[in-house]
Parts: sequence; structure tokens; C-alpha cells
Amino acid sequence: SSSRLLPAKTLVSAKWTVFGRSGHLRINSKDNELRFDGFPAADFDRLRDTLKRLFSVDLTKHSMSSAGSSFGLTDIEGGNMLFRQCILEDADEEGEEFEPRDGDEMMS
Repeated sequence: SSSRLLPAKTLVSAKWTVFGRSGHLRINSKDNELRFDGFPAADFDRLRDTLKRLFSVDLTKHSMSSAGSSFGLTDIEGGNMLFRQCILEDADEEGEEFEPRDGDEMMS
């Protein structure tokens, strides 16, 4: 077991994903990222409120695909691969052209 201390003023963001039955939390500081897993999926609201109250950090939800299918365009950001989600808007037919929207990212 190891521990790390991060001064509260260095925390910049937090991301939440649910994969299977467990929740995963990523805490980003100015210099690195810490990952925690094994949370009950229902803990999002409690974690969001605690991070906001104690550290003034917003916890955002991020979708993750487990189907193995292409979910959009990929990009590398800060040492992480991001999948930019493609959303078909007003598209009724498969194969119709679509573009990813900024802000709809998923973490690898």
C-alpha cells in the first residue's frame, strides 16, 4: 500500500465513470492524475458533494463504452487516450455523416 499527499490548492478536476458495477474516480492535479476504483456506483452524488464542499472541485460524469465498438475519434491528451463521442443528431440512417462534439469525451 502506498499513499500520496496532494495539497488541496493543486486539485483541478475530478472525473467519474461507472464500468460494470463499480465506480472509478480520477482526480487531476496540476502535476499528475490519481485513480481510485471500487466505489459503489451509487456514490456519485456523495463524492460530488464532498469534492465540491472540501476542495471546490467539480466531479463530472464521463461515459465509457465496454462494447468494443468504435465510439468516435481518438486523441491523446496529457498522457491519456480520449475517445471523442460521436452523436448522431437528426440522423435516422446508419452510416450517415456525423461529427464529435467538444465536451463529449470518454477516458480510456
